[in-house]
Amino acid sequence: MAVTSTPATNTWTGQPTAEVRVWNVEAREVATTLTGHKRSVLSLAFSPDGKKLATGSADFTARLWDVVSGKMESKLTGFAGPVTAVAISPDGKTLATGGGDFLVKTVRTQVLGPCQHQEKKVLKGHNGPVFTVAFSPDGRTLASAGMDRIVRLWDVATGNEVRTIRGHKASIWSLAYDPKGGRIATASWDQTVKVWDTAQPQGLEVLPSAEMYSGCFFTRWQIPDMWRPAS
Repeated sequence: MAVTSTPATNTWTGQPTAEVRVWNVEAREVATTLTGHKRSVLSLAFSPDGKKLATGSADFTARLWDVVSGKMESKLTGFAGPVTAVAISPDGKTLATGGGDFLVKTVRTQVLGPCQHQEKKVLKGHNGPVFTVAFSPDGRTLASAGMDRIVRLWDVATGNEVRTIRGHKASIWSLAYDPKGGRIATASWDQTVKVWDTAQPQGLEVLPSAEMYSGCFFTRWQIPDMWRPAS
């Protein structure tokens, strides 16, 4: 199961039944159902303008959808395992995928058509399935992580690995950049969320839990003054 949302009132949810559903949150009803995947949808990502939706599935494909029409624009094949992670760059021009074949791939979204799959880069380095990928806010760096417990940072233009971040003791299921790109948060099955400095491979903060984490994100939301503790 995967969930993501637009800045508007619609939330897209990938279902174990291989469907992708768009919900009208205000009306609390399904607005559109996208069909095409043959097995469970494992990952979702919107383009920055909210017009495109990328999906990754256990059917070894990734797909790109037009949000307005609900039609599939592209079907990406050639994966040797489930596509467990997708992300679209901030400029909307690059789609990144990660999967059970231990590979991270990037493709140009502009050249994708119903029967096209023009690969841009294949990023090799992980020693296990890749569960999460994320672009930096400036789109120059791609972060990936997964079963090998290592966060790898890649130069999007060259495809070269520029840095590794180590410290988790179990699989990393989710990662996210902060809005300025200076920090990365990672969520792991070792029951911690860790915050890292992207310039130096060192942890800034560890958030322990009695449960296994499977997701994390940064938000611009600020605590209202009335909720702040008295000084």
